[in-house]
Amino acid sequence: MAYWQAMLDGSILPDAVYTDWVNESSRLRKADMVARARWFEANSALANRLARVFVDYTVGPNGLLCVPNSSSERFNNLATEIWRATMDSIFLRPLGQNGWAGALSAVAWRWFFDGEIYLYTGIRRDGSPFVQAIEAQNVATPPRKTANTIVDGVEIDRETGEPLAYWVREAGGSFRRLEAAQVIHVFDPARAGEYRGTPLIAPVLSDLLLLADLEMLERRSLQAAADLAVVLKLNAGEFTDVDIRAQLLGFAADSPEEQAQDISARYEAYKKIMGGRTIALQKDEDAQIVVPNRPSTEQLQFWTYLVDKICAGVNTPSLLVLPPRQAQGTVVRAQVEAANNYFRSAAQVMMGVVRRIYEHVMRAVISLKYQRLSLPADYLAVSVRAPKQITVDAGYTSAAMINELAAGATHWELIYAPMGLDAREELRKKADLVMYIRQLAEERGLNPSEIASAAGAGVTINRRSLEQDNTDSSNGGDA
Repeated sequence: MAYWQAMLDGSILPDAVYTDWVNESSRLRKADMVARARWFEANSALANRLARVFVDYTVGPNGLLCVPNSSSERFNNLATEIWRATMDSIFLRPLGQNGWAGALSAVAWRWFFDGEIYLYTGIRRDGSPFVQAIEAQNVATPPRKTANTIVDGVEIDRETGEPLAYWVREAGGSFRRLEAAQVIHVFDPARAGEYRGTPLIAPVLSDLLLLADLEMLERRSLQAAADLAVVLKLNAGEFTDVDIRAQLLGFAADSPEEQAQDISARYEAYKKIMGGRTIALQKDEDAQIVVPNRPSTEQLQFWTYLVDKICAGVNTPSLLVLPPRQAQGTVVRAQVEAANNYFRSAAQVMMGVVRRIYEHVMRAVISLKYQRLSLPADYLAVSVRAPKQITVDAGYTSAAMINELAAGATHWELIYAPMGLDAREELRKKADLVMYIRQLAEERGLNPSEIASAAGAGVTINRRSLEQDNTDSSNGGDA
């Protein structure tokens, strides 16, 4: 009851409101969230690991695969050649310097930390297509522009609510208006009327900050404990009784220089023996050494809870982020399945982005080089394949895939695509290898199955070698 009363009083949710997204959103509020997210991007190993897992299972290590899927197989072959010749140079540098896979990974990375990124699809002077990445902070409302039609840099149609254009701040401070049809806004809106994205890591920013504070306090505690090597208690204290009486009577048994040298010599001797900082106490004084036994079991349990909470906040099981703890196999499979569902959902956003880039490339290249080509009506049709899913048992998954293929429940494209491979090309390679095996078998007088099957070839070779050895032995005996 106290919790709900505190919520009503505003002590827990002081800025919670119940209104439309446009009225609730604030550029300063978003800028603060993105700035915090980028700070953790630069300083938090946990945040970086979460982002890497997100990228790996959203776009994959090879990027998302595009397979032309028009009604004309002849055009599909041409479209495949066009796409492969263009994909690694479509993104402008520096984002595109690592090719298609690197650029898509960078886009997904910025989506994770910034909540959005904009891709401008344009045409170079020579007619070739390009894609330019625009970060979130560069999309803003220009000065002296009415806020009724522009919401944080997004110009909208007040009747339909659809974006008409995006206003981009350039290097000199001027603004450029880009038509919405030329811009791919990479984000995942969760509310009606939401025109700007929120960092995917936003729900756990406060938890990451708490974790960083706890780590800093523990680090200071361990440093302080390690710096204090020993507390040394002397029978006579730091000074003898003669020294103390001499100081009380106003004269010293030794000169100040001699006293300083004596104290310094004693300190250096203790330091060499004991190491670290050595403290000498007066007689009858006592001190206890604080043994570094932190963090305690309770603290470790809270840290584990906090890490699990952060991972759950971005829909990623902690077993994918940190070394796995002991867990039941059924529980692990359930967590992996839930994570796969989330990553498939996030991959759909990136697949839509890739589909629009593919269409932009096809339109530009065909209008530039193949104007007289007879095109099928669905020449822009393409299949974008999701990356490989998480698996906890590769052998079980492989056997299940083979059984599904034999039963007709799946096909080669669904098998090769998660590995970043084109099924048509791989099957073509397989056919070429089959022809080569037949030719090689005919040349050597072998059965093609003896070459195609590694186990069969091994058995055959061993049997023939054994027969040859027996023949040689027989000939040797007769001689």
